[in-house]
Amino acid sequence: MAIPVPIADRHEGARSELSDFATDVMPFAKKMGVTFPVFWDDGGKTAGTWKVATMPTGIVVNKKGALAYTQRGFVDGDEAALEKAITAALAEPAK
Repeated sequence: MAIPVPIADRHEGARSELSDFATDVMPFAKKMGVTFPVFWDDGGKTAGTWKVATMPTGIVVNKKGALAYTQRGFVDGDEAALEKAITAALAEPAK
């Protein structure tokens, strides 16, 4: 799931995976003004690791590499919960 750009831009270390056809990802990200790292999950290994069963699914991984938050689906208004999860995960100590 793509983190909404305004949320990601406010959090150093936030990044997003845009799951679409590989040839469309970078042009789309550039068009949207994405400033955080974007990667393509070729073969779905990352989605499998984090048990992504629906699209979009947003995950927040803390500094220890553990799953801190999962959001399945995305509707207007979900930004607050996602931003709260990102803020909390980035505030945690790394060890």
